[in-house]
Amino acid sequence: MNNISLIFLILNIGCIGYQGSKDKLNEQQILEIGKKYSEWFYVSKLDSLSNRILDRNYKLSDLKNFRKKVQTELGNELDILNEQYGSEPWQYYYVRYSRFENSPQPVRTLFTFDDNKIYQFSVESLPLEAPTRFLDYKVKTKLFFPFKDEWFVAWGGRNINENQHTISKEQRFAYDLLIRKNGKTFTGTGNSNQDYYCYNKAVISPGSGIIIEIVNSVDDNKPGQMSKIHGNRVVIDHRNGEYSILAHFKKGSIVVKVQDSVVAGQLLGFTGNSGHSSEPHIHYHLQNSPDIDNGEGLPIKFESYFSNGEYIEFGEPIIGERVSVGIQP
Repeated sequence: MNNISLIFLILNIGCIGYQGSKDKLNEQQILEIGKKYSEWFYVSKLDSLSNRILDRNYKLSDLKNFRKKVQTELGNELDILNEQYGSEPWQYYYVRYSRFENSPQPVRTLFTFDDNKIYQFSVESLPLEAPTRFLDYKVKTKLFFPFKDEWFVAWGGRNINENQHTISKEQRFAYDLLIRKNGKTFTGTGNSNQDYYCYNKAVISPGSGIIIEIVNSVDDNKPGQMSKIHGNRVVIDHRNGEYSILAHFKKGSIVVKVQDSVVAGQLLGFTGNSGHSSEPHIHYHLQNSPDIDNGEGLPIKFESYFSNGEYIEFGEPIIGERVSVGIQP
């Protein structure tokens, strides 16, 4: 099989930002609906699926042609690698990563919907992970999570179906971390940064070192919008060839200065939504260079934490885990 990355958006339907009715669904209901829509598509119950699509500018024949194209180019779905689901302002989402016969990479199936209508639907063969020479790297710095309380791993892992950052050589092993409750990351409408559970939460140093760069003046984005710049950030030199990069701080919230010495657990600033970010969260990655745009990502191993209630002495959490600090640094 050719080592290719099929990247194509086969069908994109619906109205982004449509503010239709949305009954409150729990996580299990969201999962069941997403699974149902996927099964309707992959087992060709296309009439049922068609009746749920909001956009009436397409024909059932379009959906049938779409299904035929998926079958021709990707073959059959072999197994499901993982599933993600939850709630965003005005819509729910279900994402399914699967292996297919003819795709060297995982395939992502995405639905966004409310209680009875589908807004968007896409099938995409994902890109290849960035090559790395550090798969067996042993981290030198004693690292802890950069937060207190329980957080959720939104992106984390070594494979593209676990972590969207893996296509970047600098962010090859990066984490996106946020707070999630009952399948949601926000309360209220989610239209304001203040609605998000992790907004303005303390961000603490993951390890000891020297502050070598800060950016503290970038405005927070409105949720759902992203700028193309990195945003507010802190870069820590651990004095051993490893550099921690933490990003998306709230504007003006960073309390350390360049050349400050820090220890694990020391306050750096507060969570925001600045830069290339669509909602408040912490971005964290480790690399072998102080230059955020020119380095190689390094695997991160965290000390002493709980994952889904189980104590982990030294580990590497992945997407979907609920994590909290075990022993405070």
